[in-house]
Amino acid sequence: MMDIEKLIEQLSIRGLGNGTSLGYHSGLFDEAAIALSAQQAENEKLRAELEQVKQESDAAVEAVKNMAEYIVCAGRVDYYLCDEISQEHHLKYQPKNDGNYDNEPCYKCIADWFLQGHKWQENC
Repeated sequence: MMDIEKLIEQLSIRGLGNGTSLGYHSGLFDEAAIALSAQQAENEKLRAELEQVKQESDAAVEAVKNMAEYIVCAGRVDYYLCDEISQEHHLKYQPKNDGNYDNEPCYKCIADWFLQGHKWQENC
């Protein structure tokens, strides 16, 4: 497969700038080269934006994990939150969890629960 830069170069060589290429289609080569150049610039811009979004997403995930660890380590997780999280979810991160509150909450469990989009539903 031809490199995009080479393709643009080859199209430009065959375009109107080439004195031996004066046929009807020679302008199409220039238009194709310009369109490919513009598309390549747009792709680079989108790659940069995607990288920024990935970094922001990674930072947000890390923040949630840190907050969950802090909440658990600071003793701020009450059993109401644990009651909101399914037994299956608990067992994924804390195999010894059998519904016994003597088993401490696991920050990975809580972080993942929030990362999956769950919200605290306090029944006031």
